[in-house]
Amino acid sequence: MKTSDIKKHKYYCKKYNLSSLQRLLLYFSIVILTTIESSCLNKKIEKLSNLIPLVSQQSATIQDGCYHDIFIIHDSLLVLISECDTNYFSVYNKRTLKLITTFGNKGKGPYDFDFPFPFKTNNLEQGNKLSFDFYNLNLPTIAKINFEGIIKDNILKNNIQTQTIDKELFGLDELCQLSNDNLAGCDHGNPNGLFTIYNKSTKNQMWIPYTPLFKDVESRYLNSIYYGTLCSNSQAIVFAYRYLDIISFYDLDGKPIKQHSYSQIAKPLLSTRFSGVEDSNRIYYTHSFGTTNSCLVLRVTQPWNILRDSNQHPSEILSFDWDGNLKSVYTLNYSPWCFCFDEKENAIFCIERNFPIDGTVNIKRYQI
Repeated sequence: MKTSDIKKHKYYCKKYNLSSLQRLLLYFSIVILTTIESSCLNKKIEKLSNLIPLVSQQSATIQDGCYHDIFIIHDSLLVLISECDTNYFSVYNKRTLKLITTFGNKGKGPYDFDFPFPFKTNNLEQGNKLSFDFYNLNLPTIAKINFEGIIKDNILKNNIQTQTIDKELFGLDELCQLSNDNLAGCDHGNPNGLFTIYNKSTKNQMWIPYTPLFKDVESRYLNSIYYGTLCSNSQAIVFAYRYLDIISFYDLDGKPIKQHSYSQIAKPLLSTRFSGVEDSNRIYYTHSFGTTNSCLVLRVTQPWNILRDSNQHPSEILSFDWDGNLKSVYTLNYSPWCFCFDEKENAIFCIERNFPIDGTVNIKRYQI
């Protein structure tokens, strides 16, 4: 104990002269609170069983476009989204894995983008949508893109519609369209809560608060400890934590429905150099993907300082229904960068980065 702490301790003992009974009550209160916290962190730990190994039926190697996301369009197209290539969007034939077209320059023009991300609800009703929604992380805009129109017309005009985003939504990511008016999203630089639900008509913004799991954590660390990935459909919102082995289900009003945990919950090591979690902490959930009937979550269980240098570490894709019931657990012998699920054809597509070997990536298709 530091000298200053000892002085402080003596000061409080002198100022608050507790009786023996009061001290005994205080002791038991601390024991009870500690027991409750320990119980909360360790209750309802489930075991992953009936694991299904995935074997690739099809694979194609392409030049690395720093792809950070992938999704399905109707029956024939795969869209890969890059964070550092000349064009942000690369469209592939889903069956042949051959490149069809690329587009999406960085800029501020009507058909330009700056770090675009898809809405996490793009893949609900995969076979019926004509236009797909994207938000720019570095621009206050939302774009609707008709990919099939771009391929057919060979022109961006009339196939990309851009509008200014509400200021309350700028800076959010993991955006989900809950209804015509309501959206959900995360702000990983904001300590207000896990995620927010925003109504475009009323401009009302409701934050879903953190569930405090650990004592004595400074507020500047909260958004890092409780960082995660979000997906939703018309009945539920799913939040999977990056640094905690927890997957939580909420209704569309943000009320908890169900929670899953597959290992003991431990407080991540916090950095003394910056307001965040150290890279040596184990990462659990990195990516989620929602369809009409399922929410799938990628579980990697490795620290970032290992994952960034090699993907040769086993991982699982957990498939839930929207009531929060675990349906299947698929295993891979590596950790994909991202994945998507073709609900109609029951297939999973993964992006595998071949670092540090070379600068290529593999698109892999798995029939399930």
